[in-house]
Amino acid sequence: MNRKNAKMSALANLDVEARIGARASTARRAFAGFLAVLLVALLWMRSAPAPVAAAGPADAAAVADAIERLPVVGAVLLTGAHPDDENNALLAYLARGMHLRTAYLSATRGDGGQNLLGNEQYEALGILRTEELMAARRLDGAEQFFAQAYDFGFSKDAGETLQKWGHDNVLGDYVRVIREYRPDVVISRFTGTPADGHGHHQASGMLTKEAFTAAADASKFPELATEGLKPWQAKWLFINRGGGGGGGRPAGADTFTITLGGFNPLYGEILGDLGAQARSQHRSQGMGQSGRGGTYTASFSLWEKGQPGNTTPKDLFEGIDLTLNRFTILSGGAPSVAQRVSAIENAIDEARKTLSPTAPAKVVPMLAQGLSLLRELPEEISSSNVDQESKVLALFWLEKKESDFERAIELAGGVRLDALADRGEVVPGSTFTVTVTGLVLQPGGLHGQAVSLTGPAGWKIEDVAVEGAISSLGNGMARKFQVTVPPDAALSQPYWLTHSRTNDSF
Repeated sequence: MNRKNAKMSALANLDVEARIGARASTARRAFAGFLAVLLVALLWMRSAPAPVAAAGPADAAAVADAIERLPVVGAVLLTGAHPDDENNALLAYLARGMHLRTAYLSATRGDGGQNLLGNEQYEALGILRTEELMAARRLDGAEQFFAQAYDFGFSKDAGETLQKWGHDNVLGDYVRVIREYRPDVVISRFTGTPADGHGHHQASGMLTKEAFTAAADASKFPELATEGLKPWQAKWLFINRGGGGGGGRPAGADTFTITLGGFNPLYGEILGDLGAQARSQHRSQGMGQSGRGGTYTASFSLWEKGQPGNTTPKDLFEGIDLTLNRFTILSGGAPSVAQRVSAIENAIDEARKTLSPTAPAKVVPMLAQGLSLLRELPEEISSSNVDQESKVLALFWLEKKESDFERAIELAGGVRLDALADRGEVVPGSTFTVTVTGLVLQPGGLHGQAVSLTGPAGWKIEDVAVEGAISSLGNGMARKFQVTVPPDAALSQPYWLTHSRTNDSF
């Protein structure tokens, strides 16, 4: 079952892989290499992808932003019913300001909404609004998840909505996302009460509250365990007041308000204004906003606690360590882990001090050292005396941090990867050529090792030619591939439409 969004080639599901090595100067540890993946002729959706990665500024500010993300360990999930239900200013603050892993889960793709742009309706409108969400995420910096529910139009109450969607079916979607994403905090835009108005809104609030508990219960949806999705208990569940129903719950002692950051020099924007730009991407719904400047705030009410206790948080992340020290805690305070964590933090600090807008590659040795140290932590934590659950969580976060380091090194080295097909459209049985080009604009110890092209099962891919250095701007290489499409190849299709919709569920 496919619930996350990524882009798919109109030509084919072709993956381009470039292996770039790094050698750090002054006898520092060698950087083992990283993978940069790009899809050819980006257009549609493909199954089982990672959630869409947020885009950043295309300059040295992107390197600085990536470095600031390295010492942060934490995640938050926001839920709603439709595209445009999300709080974009809040997402921008969490993802761009706090540098947290941040995601929005929409129960539907907005298939039943209005359309101010054209005559697309139903599934076609869902495709349009999906792309609008992707455009918003590239600005506010969050990732995107979907449940399989179909937006069948306005609903008066949650009972009707859940009957059409299938309560257990869509609840399973919510539980799946929570177990896969493992957020520390879950935030609902809706209360699950008639104050939410639209029945879809009410249902989203109800499902969020149920999923918060069910995701931690091994007896619920046990089939997910066979996919490696173990129970997960987030610490806090909040209602983001003002989501259409947040006002339906009176403010009380469990309500607090936070300021959503301010001017962010990396983006040259007030974070709330960046959120307004993201919201303006919902063009079919007439959601255009102009940045108003000033102070943006958001209010929250505590809805559920992950663990019983008398604590009433006055902050979204109260009691949660959002630093690399989390690995030390998960290892039971193992001295060897604490020492490596301290060394990683020092490498990050050194990269901050060294970063130059005219020579960003100078930070590559520091980042390579930090990555090398990080890759020593799994063995140290695995050999510690803590319980298996703590080890699994530590390894989960280490994998995310490794990707963050690789991304920072890629940006600092100016790694470019491009795949160009000689035809814009192909049909079953046809043959075409793809030229894959890799380039390191700011070498700084990085060097190209190999490029390759892979495709779906049954597709024939032959290496045609290898070219040497392609540019005096940096260390580059290129390779050509001849691709033959099998006669029975399926047509390109948004992944959730590969099979016909069943009633009101994809």
